[in-house]
Amino acid sequence: RHVHEAFKLGEVHNGIKVGRFINAQPIPRSKLGLKEQDFVVMYSGRLTKEKGVMELIQAIKTLHDIPQLKLVIIGASFYGKDVEKNPFVSSLEREAQAIREQVVFTGYIDYSEMPSYLKIADVAVVPSVWDEPFGLTVAEAMAAGRPLIATRGGGIPEICEGASILVERENLVQHLSDSIRYLYQYPDKAKAMGKEAEKKSWEFDKGTFTEKFFKAIHTIEEQ
Repeated sequence: RHVHEAFKLGEVHNGIKVGRFINAQPIPRSKLGLKEQDFVVMYSGRLTKEKGVMELIQAIKTLHDIPQLKLVIIGASFYGKDVEKNPFVSSLEREAQAIREQVVFTGYIDYSEMPSYLKIADVAVVPSVWDEPFGLTVAEAMAAGRPLIATRGGGIPEICEGASILVERENLVQHLSDSIRYLYQYPDKAKAMGKEAEKKSWEFDKGTFTEKFFKAIHTIEEQ
């Protein structure tokens, strides 16, 4: 006798503590050697090839028309502190050498401090060149109220569609450059985007996640 079992699926997103990001106080910009008048573009996440950090550095190198433009790169090559740099991180530093006065590599930052770091960004960028299943860094930047530029691929659009600038991965350097320049040139639109992102981020709050999880379980059980 053969037994066939049907597995029923429901979709529930991951969650973050949105309130922690919304209510965080920004770190002093001077902690990273930045000035109040700097226009700060920020990346946070693992420093690996598929995350698109190299393309972001290359985009910053084209933006000669933005005065006091700074790029803050937060992260290590793996989850947690790296004991030493890997070859890709070294290649990022070499790529940034020509604009070394504009780029800050912070290394690993404890997750508890991330909301305060995100708060100093004028623009957050998630330039992934692979299909992210669910980009927590996208939701975190949104919850911090940052205008966001992200790539269109994987689960990213599902998180931030309508509250960010989504760019195609083809010709990514140019798309990132154009989008950063746009947000610099139109600060009112950037501010409105940040507010919309913060509002939408509540969809990914852990409380909402828990509620959806148990609702999904209940729905599956009734099927």
